[in-house]
Amino acid sequence: MLKNPDFARTLRLIAAEGSAPSYHGVRAGDIVAAVKPETNPGIPALQDMAECKAKQRDPVCVEYRSHEGHDLDDHHD
Repeated sequence: MLKNPDFARTLRLIAAEGSAPSYHGVRAGDIVAAVKPETNPGIPALQDMAECKAKQRDPVCVEYRSHEGHDLDDHHD
């Protein structure tokens, strides 16, 4: 059995508070720390996370040989 307590805590936080902690709270700091901005110039900083806005988009769905493929049409912004 695979256990991932950090991911479980994140899912509980999202269920309780929505997406805000991912952009303004503890999780935003965790994300920035995980990508190590000091060694990867251009990686988002905490301020970038706070300014991030999610866009709701319709999925693009295609069928190919009895398989379905799904993507978000985010290539035109």
